[in-house]
Amino acid sequence: MAKSILSVDMVSIGLVLGEGDIDITLEELYNRAMYYQTNERRVIGASNTDFSAALTSLVFFNTQMDGIFDYNDVLQLKFRDIICETLNFEEVYMNDEGENWITSINYDDEQLARYFKLDRKGYTAKIEIKEAMSSFFRYCHNNPIDSGQINDFMKQVGITKQILEECSEDNPFC
Repeated sequence: MAKSILSVDMVSIGLVLGEGDIDITLEELYNRAMYYQTNERRVIGASNTDFSAALTSLVFFNTQMDGIFDYNDVLQLKFRDIICETLNFEEVYMNDEGENWITSINYDDEQLARYFKLDRKGYTAKIEIKEAMSSFFRYCHNNPIDSGQINDFMKQVGITKQILEECSEDNPFC
């Protein structure tokens, strides 16, 4: 089984799970993703480890972060450290062989519907949110942003807990 999630949705999931706190460690974010998946009997991606594996893959294979030598180093990163890196990609494709971050694709309407359950209008709205995120979080890796400001931003662009359901599937193993 395979699943694709837009990068804007990966950031939105992190914002919702972190309740607007971008200083949450990736370890805590991973734990919250697992908690959601267990309690709601859903999976974010193709399996219950795909969300965390995708972000770990992003750090190891698609960034130039200094001082990241093993998985424990990744766990101690803050979500703020990877937001902009995540938004540099279009989507993450996940299957039983791994997670691959994809930089650029021109989707046709059939692909949008099949991979993301979106029509052209919905996809355009996602791109607008991504652009707003890129602007809002541009300097977040080294400048503090109050979680209240982030929650206001989330309301402004329409990021809600609904993103968790949109980007997850019923867990067939429950």
